[in-house]
Amino acid sequence: MVCCLGPTIDISRYINRLLQPIYDQVARSTTFFKGSNAVHALENYAKQGRLQCNTLFATVHVNDLCTILPHELLMEALQRFLNDYVQDGKIQGVTIDTIIKLIRFVLQTQYFIFNNKIYRQIKGCGSGQPLNHLLANIYMLYWQEDLVKTLVNQNEIFGRCLDEMFLTWNKSKRELQSLLKTTIHENFPKLSITTSIGKKVNYLDAQISHINSQLRTTINHDQDIEPRGLPFISDHPPLMYSTLIKACLIRAALVCSKESDFHDERRDILVTFFKNGYSIEFIRNNVMEFFREFHISDWRSLFKQNIYDNMRQEIIEYDQQRLEKKMKQREKEQNEVIFYITSHLDGEELYNFQQDMKREWKDGVKNDPQFNNINIEVIHQSKYPPNTK
Repeated sequence: MVCCLGPTIDISRYINRLLQPIYDQVARSTTFFKGSNAVHALENYAKQGRLQCNTLFATVHVNDLCTILPHELLMEALQRFLNDYVQDGKIQGVTIDTIIKLIRFVLQTQYFIFNNKIYRQIKGCGSGQPLNHLLANIYMLYWQEDLVKTLVNQNEIFGRCLDEMFLTWNKSKRELQSLLKTTIHENFPKLSITTSIGKKVNYLDAQISHINSQLRTTINHDQDIEPRGLPFISDHPPLMYSTLIKACLIRAALVCSKESDFHDERRDILVTFFKNGYSIEFIRNNVMEFFREFHISDWRSLFKQNIYDNMRQEIIEYDQQRLEKKMKQREKEQNEVIFYITSHLDGEELYNFQQDMKREWKDGVKNDPQFNNINIEVIHQSKYPPNTK
C-alpha cells in the first residue's frame, strides 16, 4: 500500500486543508519558501547596516526529517499546536479531539511491502502523504523555538524551509557552534543535523557570500543534474517544459543581485535548453516573452545595473503576488468541499486537463448558489505496482 492510493488519503487531504492555512499564518515570519527569500532578507539586513566584515552565514539541515520522527513526537507537537492556535477548540466545526483521532488513525494505518513482507511505518509519513510536510513543519516550529528567540533578540536572520535552515551571526564561530549545541544537539539528541558555517554558503538554490560586507548572491546549481539535465524549480509544476525557461529566468533575477551574474545565468539557461534538444526558435521566443513581460526591450546586450534593479524589483513584486495568491487559495480551500479526480496523465497533459476541468466546472455551476462551496481537483495517480496495467 502506498499513501497516495491508500484508503485514508482523503482524510489526510481534508485535515491538511483545515490545518495548513493556520500553520501558514503562525509560521510566516520564520518561513523561507526558496533560496531567494533568504537573499531578499539578507539584502534588507545589509541595508540596515547589519552585514559586517565578520558576519557569518550558517545553514542547518535536519537529516531524514520526514521519516525519522516517531509518531508520538509528531502527535505531541500537533496537540500543542492545536491548543495554542485553534480558537474555540474547533476548525470549521471539527473539534481538536476529532482532528487528533483522525490523524492518529492515518498514521497508524501506513503500510508498505518489502521483500514480500508487509510492514507498518511507525516513524514519519510515507511519500505522497499530504500530511507529511505539515506534521514535520509543526514539530520543527517548536524544535527551533530557543534558537529563534536568541537570533531575533540579536536582530539576526532566521528562516526555515522544511528541513533547511538559514541564519546570520555577528559574533564568533565558536559562540555560534555553542548556541547550536545548546539549543539543538542537547535538547534533541536523536535528530541528526548537518551544519555549514562561513562567509560563503549554499542555501537551497542560492549561493550566498560576502567579502568585506559586500553581498553577492548567485544560483546554486545541482551539479548531480545540471548542466546535463534541465533545472528543477521548486515552485514550478514538474514536467511543465513550455514555461520552464521563464521560471528559470525569474529564479535568476530573484537570486542574482548583480546584473552581470544574471546575464551569465541567462546564457547558461540558453545553452542548457539547447543541449537538451530545444530549438533556437523555441528558446528565443520564450526569452523574448520573459523580457517583454517585465518591460525590457533590448535583452541581448548587457544593460545598466539600475535598469536591471528596476526589472528585478518588478519580478520580486510579481513573485510576492504569486505567493499571496497561493496563501489565499489555501484559506479558500479550508472552507471548501473538494472532489478529487485521479488521472494517470502527467506533466503538461495533466496540467491542461486540470485547467479544462476547472473551467468546465466553473462555467457549469457558477450560477447555482448550492455549488458555491464545492470545487474539484484533478491529481496524478501513478500505477502501482508500476509494471501493472
